[in-house]
Amino acid sequence: MVTRVGHVGKPYFGPISKLRAAIFATLQSPAAAAEVVVRFCRRRIDRTLKRINLSGPKSVGELIAEYSAQTASLDVAGLAAGATQKIQDALACGVLRSLLTIYDNKGLLALAAQHLKQARLLEAWLTRILRDEARAPELAAALKAVLPAVQATNDR
Repeated sequence: MVTRVGHVGKPYFGPISKLRAAIFATLQSPAAAAEVVVRFCRRRIDRTLKRINLSGPKSVGELIAEYSAQTASLDVAGLAAGATQKIQDALACGVLRSLLTIYDNKGLLALAAQHLKQARLLEAWLTRILRDEARAPELAAALKAVLPAVQATNDR
């Protein structure tokens, strides 16, 4: 396990953990969760409507019948119930991956930018640590075990 220097035994997930917590925090109110469910259902309805081919009917009656037949399988109440359950399960179990399968929120980009902007600081810290392997031998060994060897070339 890669640990943060100075925090032996604790995995270092810093910005990712904060982002995860911020995403879950956006769904703490029932109104916010309901908005997510409505957006999810709208996307599914849009997807279904885009697949409908109404080029065959030659009369209004045929058009109505064809449209009704092709949209009859769309169970909006079932979609909403499934999405609601997925949100509740994700919040209860802390499973972000499951939540993100239904969560469509442009605000996630802002949250990600806010919480991951420190990635450059992590990169700089990691570079300093790797230059002096004696400061964090476990980290250096873990990275060397999973990363391919890099060889300097002189192509100039």
